[in-house]
Amino acid sequence: MSTNSDMAMPLSGPRPPPKRWHGRQSVSAVGAFLHMEWVGAFSYPLSFVFNQLTPVVPIVVYYFIAGLVTVTRVGGDYFTFVVIGVASARMLSAGVVGLGEPIDSAIGEGRLEGLLLQPIDWRILPFALVQWPLAFRVVNVALVIGLSLVLGAHFVLAGVPGAVGLCALGIGATLAFGIAAASVKVLAKRTDPIAALYVLAVAVLSGVYYPLRVLPRQLRALSWLLPDTYVISGSRHLLMAHGATTGGPTPWQAAGALFAFDVVALPASLWLFVRTLDYGRKSGVLAGY
Repeated sequence: MSTNSDMAMPLSGPRPPPKRWHGRQSVSAVGAFLHMEWVGAFSYPLSFVFNQLTPVVPIVVYYFIAGLVTVTRVGGDYFTFVVIGVASARMLSAGVVGLGEPIDSAIGEGRLEGLLLQPIDWRILPFALVQWPLAFRVVNVALVIGLSLVLGAHFVLAGVPGAVGLCALGIGATLAFGIAAASVKVLAKRTDPIAALYVLAVAVLSGVYYPLRVLPRQLRALSWLLPDTYVISGSRHLLMAHGATTGGPTPWQAAGALFAFDVVALPASLWLFVRTLDYGRKSGVLAGY
């Protein structure tokens, strides 16, 4: 992917002017990254299978727990309620945790320098690196939904397109957090706390396992800062027969909030990512990997 002049370009010092990339070239670059990760993952097929099964097993546990839970406050069906929460959180984790995984791998294997020397705009890198974690989670969520249907979950099929749209908006919003975390990781050369804190906050504040109304008022206010809250709540309204009784933002409110996240936070995080790499070049930090 790189030329001789690219390979001779030092990682310390000022960054040369970025190349202008057309849409087709960007899509080609993203596809190349996806193919590279695909080949690497299927070099160890048994590991791939076990990694897919690990998040699916708890669905059986939730099925039995649902038999012990009073369902009147969760749309009349706790099992479907929690499956939507878990599947949404799993899908959205591609933006935060999913981006951190390939960054960690590139740093640990000494490939980060090679990635930055490729003739692509650095703003494309986060979108290229997240493609495989995203595809992996799509398969994983499909398995979760399939198993839940076998165990008796009930979804309103008419709400599926709307829920998919909310999830797409949510992935863009969580990717903003992931890019910010990757910026810290690139300079610190250690696993940053941002992704871990975000995952913990989602589990506690976004209503994955219980309705938002049970949270104290102060914590409930914090939940509105997390994109997962809007995707999970809006999806329950759309996919459950009595989803409106679960509380939280409606699908239209969720879509508006997520769109605002995408318009504001995503460009800001990309600006931070490029500035971080520029600083690393000038200070010589990137060359130390």
